[in-house]
Parts: sequence; structure tokens; C-alpha cells
Amino acid sequence: MISRLLYQAFEIYWWIIIIKVFLEWIPNVNWDKQPAKTLALLVDPYLEIFSKFTTLQNGLSLSPIIALILLRLIQVNLVALLAHYGL
Repeated sequence: MISRLLYQAFEIYWWIIIIKVFLEWIPNVNWDKQPAKTLALLVDPYLEIFSKFTTLQNGLSLSPIIALILLRLIQVNLVALLAHYGL
């Protein structure tokens, strides 16, 4: 039961990151207004962890890719561990 809820929470966060990344490509998005502000508040602290190390010289950032890969690894392993113990 807990493993299913946790799995769904990770999936929702995964898609929130994807939406935020796609919205960053749209130049007219006002990040000070809702719902973009909420997306930024949810995702930016996590992505900033990786942006320090993954920004390329041309300004592109690999942080979303690294963040999504790490999030998926944590999701799979944590859910498998909880499922193993019947939670």
C-alpha cells in the first residue's frame, strides 16, 4: 500500500519536472504568476542541486536529465525495497 502511494508520488513529481522543463522553452511564461510559480517552487530546488555541475558552455543545462534519471533510480529502488517488506 505505501509502496503504491510512493510510486504514484514519484510519478507525479516526474511529470511536474517534465512540464516545467517544457515551459522553460516558452519565452512568454511569467514565472511570477500561477500556475507557473507553483511549478517553479516545486521543481527548482531539486533541479538546482544538479545545475551547479551540469551546465554546458553554450548555456544548456543537463540538470533535468540527470535529475530525472536519479529520481527514477530512487523511485525504483525505494518502491522495490518497500514492496519486498510488504509495505
